[in-house]
Amino acid sequence: MNTWKFAMRLLILILALGLLVGASGCGSCDDDDNGGGGGGGGDDDTADDDTADDDTVDDDTVDDDTVDDDTADDDDDTPLPEGVDVEPEDGAADVPLIGALSITSDLPLDPATLAFSFTDGVNIVPGTEKFSLDERSFYYFPDRLLDPAASYVMNFTLDDASYQTDFTTLSDPGVASLTGNADAAPGEAFGWKIIVDEVLVPSAFTEAIRVMLGTLDFLVAPIFLDVETQIATLSAGGGEATDFDGDTFLEINHGATGYQWDGELNGQYFSFAGSFDVEIRDTLITVDHFTVTGLLGENEDEELEIVDGYVSVGSTDCAGLIEAFPYLQWLIDQICFEDYGLFAYVNIHGEYNPLPDIAFDPPLAASDSIEVSFDPALFSMWSGVDSLNTRFEVYQEGSLVLTSYGTPDAVEFPDCCTQVDVDWYSFTTARFNIPAGSELAAGDYTLKFQIGGYGFESDFTI
Repeated sequence: MNTWKFAMRLLILILALGLLVGASGCGSCDDDDNGGGGGGGGDDDTADDDTADDDTVDDDTVDDDTVDDDTADDDDDTPLPEGVDVEPEDGAADVPLIGALSITSDLPLDPATLAFSFTDGVNIVPGTEKFSLDERSFYYFPDRLLDPAASYVMNFTLDDASYQTDFTTLSDPGVASLTGNADAAPGEAFGWKIIVDEVLVPSAFTEAIRVMLGTLDFLVAPIFLDVETQIATLSAGGGEATDFDGDTFLEINHGATGYQWDGELNGQYFSFAGSFDVEIRDTLITVDHFTVTGLLGENEDEELEIVDGYVSVGSTDCAGLIEAFPYLQWLIDQICFEDYGLFAYVNIHGEYNPLPDIAFDPPLAASDSIEVSFDPALFSMWSGVDSLNTRFEVYQEGSLVLTSYGTPDAVEFPDCCTQVDVDWYSFTTARFNIPAGSELAAGDYTLKFQIGGYGFESDFTI
C-alpha cells in the first residue's frame, strides 16, 4: 500500500468538509437618532426629534431617553455597525431550510464579547458556533433542518451593544423522489460524487486545497430512508471512491476510511450533523464538528443530484493530526492551531453516480457473532478493508440493543482479500464479533447492515 498517498487522501478528506447557506445584506434601520453608529438597545437622544416612529413593539429593558415622544421603541431595528452584515439578512423571507447563519465584519470580531443565540421565537435552536481564523466571520450551524413556514430570531452582541434580526423560511420544501439503497430495486442503487465548488474557509488556502482535492474522489450514498412523518430519517455512507472496473462510474474504496451519518430529509432538503473519531495508524483523531447539508433536484436526465450543498468540519486535535501525519506537519501547522483547532467549510454539489447491483445473503447469527455475505464482491485499493466502512445495528422490538459503532476492532472481513488487479482487491464477507458481555440472548431480532454505499435489513432468530 502507498502509505503516503493513503494518509494524504485521508487528511484531505478531513480538511475538505463545510456548511453555510443564506442571503446577504444588512438589517433594516430604526429611526432612533443615535447617529447611525454601533449603539443599540435603546434610544440615547436627550430629546427625540422623530415626527413619527414606526416601531410597534418596545423590547428595551431600559430606555435612557430624557424625553422620548415615541409611542414605542424597538431595539431589534437598531442598525448594524458599518461594515457588519448578517446572513440571512434581517426580514428575509423564503430562506432555505438548510439555513446556516453568519455574521461578517470588516474588522475582527471579539469572541470574548460576541454572545449569540438563535431561537424560533421561544426555544433555542441547538447548533455549533465557529469563528474563521481571522475572526472576521462568525458561523452558526444548526444541528437540524429548519422548519418550513417558520419564523426565527438571531440575538447577538457586538462591543457590548445588542442586536436582533429575524427571518422566515420557505413554506414549501418540495418533494424529492429518493429511495435509499437498502430498498433500491435492480438498477436503482446510486451515490453522489462530491464536487467542491468553493473553499470558503480557510479561503487563504483555496488553491492549495483545490490542488490536493484533485487527487481525491469522494462518494456519498443514501442508505436507509424511514418515512414516518413529513421529516424522514436518512442514513448515508461515504468514502474515497475509485473507478475500479473502468465503466466511468465510481465505487467506494473500502480500504480507505469510510463514514456513516444519520440525519433527516424534509422534501428536497437534507441535513447530517454530528461528530466522529477517525483511527489512522493507531492514532485516534476526534472530529468534533461535522455537517453535510444540501438541496436535492433532478438533472436533465431526471436523475437525483445534490444541486447545492455545504459541508463543514472542525477539530481541535492538532496534535493527533501531526502524530498521524508527521511528514505533513508543515501543512497542518498552517491550518490547525493549538488554541483554535482546524475549521474548514466548503460549498459543494453532488453528481449522480450509479452503483452496481448487490445482493445480500441472510445473516449468519449466533450469540457472539453476526456474519453477512454479499454478491458481487466489493473492492479495496489495497489488501485490507477499513472496518469504519461497515456498521452493524441490531434491534429488538424496535429498540436498538447492539451496534458495532465505537468498536471497529470487533469487525473483520474473513475472506479479505482476493487480488483482482494491481492495487485492486475484492472481498465478499463482513463479520461482527460481539464483545464479551454484550452477547445476544435467545430471541427474535432485526439486523440493519451498512457497508460503503449499500445496506440491507433482515430479521433473524437466535
